[in-house]
Amino acid sequence: MSTETITLLVALVLMVAVVGARIGVTQLLRRMQEAIRQVEMERQQGLNELKATHAQEKIAEKNKQSLLRKKSKLQKQQLGLEQELKEFEAKKNRKNDRRIVVKEEEEL
Repeated sequence: MSTETITLLVALVLMVAVVGARIGVTQLLRRMQEAIRQVEMERQQGLNELKATHAQEKIAEKNKQSLLRKKSKLQKQQLGLEQELKEFEAKKNRKNDRRIVVKEEEEL
């Protein structure tokens, strides 16, 4: 074999190796791009879940504040009604005391 033939064979082998390397690199790049897309989708999904959770947290806080206001209002109403009940009981007791005094006076 002549040196030209050997050189041509070496060049041919190197060209096949370059084509094989290019195919391998292309496949590797495609796999990496797919992995990047997958990670980006998961990232976006995580961000969406975070936004939804944040919105739910705001709604829960707003509801909590509303319930606290209602609780405060009901407690004030309860205090007023308890005071009214005490006044009613006191008035009832005074009437009963007067009746007892009147009966005692009648018995004397």
